[in-house]
Amino acid sequence: MVTEEDVVKALPDQGFVRNYVIHAMKQTTAPLCYHLGVGLTILSTTCPVNYGMWYAGALRANLFTLVVGRSGEDNKSSALNVGQRILFQSSPDLIGDYPGSAEGLIDSLGSKPVQVIPISEFGRFLSQAQGGYFEQIKTLLADLWDCLSSDTEILTENGWCSYQQVNKGDLVYALDTDTNELVLTAALDVRERPLGPDERMVELKGHYHDIKTTEGHRFYIKYRDPNQGFKPSQSWLVKTGKEMLSRKSAYYLPFSAMPSRPLTIDCKEHTPSEIENAAKELLYIKDINQENFVDYWNNLVLIHGEQYKYRKDGVCGGLFRSTDKSFIDQLQADAVRFGFSTQYGVLKSEKGDVYRMSIGTRRLVCSDPGNKKSVKFQYAHIEEDEKVWCVTNKHGTLVTRRNGKVVILGNCGPVQRARANGRVTRIENPRLSIMAACSIPYLEKHTLSEDWSGGFMGRWAVLYGQRTRVDPDPVGDRTYVDWLVNELSRRATNANAGWCTGLNPEARKLWNAWYHDLNSRRLPSHVMGVRSRAPTLARKVALLYGWDFGQGMMGQDWEMGVDVLAPAIKFAELHIKSLVGLSGKIADHPDARLRRQVLQAMEFFGNRATLGQIVGNMKMRKRPIVEILDSLLEEGKVRKIADEFGMAYVVVD
Repeated sequence: MVTEEDVVKALPDQGFVRNYVIHAMKQTTAPLCYHLGVGLTILSTTCPVNYGMWYAGALRANLFTLVVGRSGEDNKSSALNVGQRILFQSSPDLIGDYPGSAEGLIDSLGSKPVQVIPISEFGRFLSQAQGGYFEQIKTLLADLWDCLSSDTEILTENGWCSYQQVNKGDLVYALDTDTNELVLTAALDVRERPLGPDERMVELKGHYHDIKTTEGHRFYIKYRDPNQGFKPSQSWLVKTGKEMLSRKSAYYLPFSAMPSRPLTIDCKEHTPSEIENAAKELLYIKDINQENFVDYWNNLVLIHGEQYKYRKDGVCGGLFRSTDKSFIDQLQADAVRFGFSTQYGVLKSEKGDVYRMSIGTRRLVCSDPGNKKSVKFQYAHIEEDEKVWCVTNKHGTLVTRRNGKVVILGNCGPVQRARANGRVTRIENPRLSIMAACSIPYLEKHTLSEDWSGGFMGRWAVLYGQRTRVDPDPVGDRTYVDWLVNELSRRATNANAGWCTGLNPEARKLWNAWYHDLNSRRLPSHVMGVRSRAPTLARKVALLYGWDFGQGMMGQDWEMGVDVLAPAIKFAELHIKSLVGLSGKIADHPDARLRRQVLQAMEFFGNRATLGQIVGNMKMRKRPIVEILDSLLEEGKVRKIADEFGMAYVVVD
């Protein structure tokens, strides 16, 4: 675990955080690492929403901090309370409430986009989030970092664009879920990043769909409303890809929307010059609108390809011999803009590629789980060095295309909640920080290695300490209170933040050396994900130190130097040491956790216990305990003997 000496070496030489730790250690004998984590967390709430840097996407300075120790021994809640009191005296509006549901948390962020939530009983949170309705909060807290496959395109004002062609401020098409219309809206943020080592992706492939996203990416769906003859519901539901994997009831996915305003285009823009002269008066439509677009489309089939078209269930199809893909792209973009569903594919032939394209009037497609032939979401194969990307806009939706198939999806922000009557609560730039405390038994009981290797727990700065200082009369010392309150207040009211443009040469040299050293270390398999998460944590803390005593408050773009990066790396090392120390208490899977609990129950009785004693201690059903004991017997970890009470199990030394 982290020692007091470790923290003293990691403290910066100046600034708010250093003075806060000195103040907090005089209020309670909790481990110093707790005070360091709490000080950084309350400081993070004062950072402006536009403060950050580029590091595998737009990195912000919010922080999830978890202090871990013995229940009733290490004053975890007391350490949280010291920081909460300072923040309350400075900026009480920045303190949020314990979330009762995912919807409640979104509503809270709607009224307070920047806040910190103190959770003194994080073990209760973990037990509630083991399954069911409350589990959605875990997904929400891990949100804001979920994206599209890199081979997905989105529809912009200039047509279909990939992640290398879209910039912040570009106009993109989105679905306005309040009006069900297709609208042009500005891109608030564009993210591109490599896929994390433990990150999973989901996909849905079928006749109408071709989707591949990270499992936390949001999907807008409609359910089959039993009150409306199982027609699509009026309101939209927002589900993550992971939630779609386990969805059992039918749903509708959108691949079209009503155009928000009349559009007109000139046929000449889309007719290749080599065949313009062949266009006949009867086939030539100059001004195109929503009403005559199908006729225009069929005429293009006649001009560009075979004289082949068909109508079936409101769908028109055709074969295009043109090898000019840009023409097909433009035609499909126009169909979407006019509110038609569309898809195309490439047919191989002796004469070369032929495009088969169709358009229709359906705006939703239903997935029926009762049909054995229906496609369902599944985990996707991940390519080596796969990248993902996403575009944020105020509507939270995007018109996407993958392999010629168009689907309207959610995007990686803003955080939002679908409400009754088609209303949506949106939070454009939430900056949520959390400071939580948890005892070791709860971590053992309610987390597995997959949670730490890159899942929900991988987002937390974990500090595992043990109280060593003793104070028989902890009346506290208020010497630093006024200064700390004033410093927090000054930062909370300062919106003039500078964007960090990267590392200066000295900092880059330090960073590269530490990064390569971290990747060469042998770490316990339970916490192997720390290699990918710790660098991000170090950058976040460096941003906080830049806001504390660095150049972040100057209001100008700045380069990160060793002065803020060095103590940030030291903090990340405390996090790494804490996880390595906890690794022996984290189970690989539920059976491994139950195995440890059986051995702990036997230890309670002096490493010798009857089956009845073990069952009584664990308060569980007999059958799974017997199965674990049989496994331990086979491994030689325990042996069975007869004593005056019957048969007993003894732990083998």
